[in-house]
Parts: sequence; C-alpha cells; structure tokens
Amino acid sequence: MTRFARLVRRVTATAVALLLMTVSAAPSPAEDDVPVLPARIAKDLLVEGRWRMTGDVEVAPGATLRFAAGAVVATTGTIRVHGRIVADGTPDRPVVLGPAGDAVRDGGDGLDAATAPWRGIELHSDRSRTPDSVLRGVKLSAALEAVAVGDGEPTISQCVFWRCGAGVAAGNLWTVERTISEQLRSPRP
Repeated sequence: MTRFARLVRRVTATAVALLLMTVSAAPSPAEDDVPVLPARIAKDLLVEGRWRMTGDVEVAPGATLRFAAGAVVATTGTIRVHGRIVADGTPDRPVVLGPAGDAVRDGGDGLDAATAPWRGIELHSDRSRTPDSVLRGVKLSAALEAVAVGDGEPTISQCVFWRCGAGVAAGNLWTVERTISEQLRSPRP
C-alpha cells in the first residue's frame, strides 16, 4: 500500500469516527420536537399528545395541571402538586406517565429511591383554596410511589399502577379509606 493510500485510509477512519461521535452526542430530532413540562406550573396547563419531563415539576397553589385523554409523558423526577392535577383518561385513550423506553425490565419488585426511574405524583393540595385532584384512566409505571397523598381527598379511579414500589401511599388513611369505600359502593358502568 502506498503512503498516499495509508494517509487516505487514516483520514477516512478519522472522519467516520468524528461523524459517529457527533451523531451520537446530538439529541434525536424526535426528542427535540416533544415539548417539556416546565419545572414550575404557575397557571393552568393542558397537556395533550406527547410531552416529557427533564426533572421535578411543581404545580403551584391555584394552578391546575390537566392531562387530556391520550396524553403521554416521559417522566423523570417528581410531580409535586400544591394546586390541582386532573387526568381525564379513558379505557381507549389512557393518560400514560412513565419513563421513556423500558427503564425497569425486572418488574416493580424492590424499587427504591436508588432504582426507581422517577418518584411519582405527590399531592399536597390546600383544600381551602383548590378543589381536589382527579386521576381517572391513568397508566403510571416505574415510580417509587405512584401517588403519595399528603392532603386532600383526591379521586383515583380506573388507574393502573404498574411496576411501582407502591401504588397509593397516604398520610391521611381516612381519606383514602373513604375514597375507596365510596368507589366500591358506586355501581360500575
């Protein structure tokens, strides 16, 4: 092989390596097109279609984070609700909250703060200022605690909590017990 051929071969290999490094470091065009939930939601926000989180999201007192039927959110961090969250999923078009891709392959057994891809939804609503939250028709996956109820009397119905460390964790057990018993007494559609 001539000296010139070796030089061309090295330059080509270097160019290919640089191109691969550039392509792998750049975010995918599809990810750039997906809106990001803001870190703080101070006024009402309607989430339709595909969205993603890049860290914790806080819903301020007086604000409502509303998920339309069929909304899909790739999650990280925690959704802390000091205002209100309303998810209006249906059996055909559930609201889907979970990590992008299949971050947890071995099921929900043994999820802890170190292994859970995200922490879930924390409800801290002040009932004197904000109506209670509603989670209906939600498929939520791979969270440390799917829903942690700190205060209020949320409505949680027709939800699937999949591969989570806990489904519903409640500081106010009376609230959860009352909500569950009311739902059990209600006739099914």
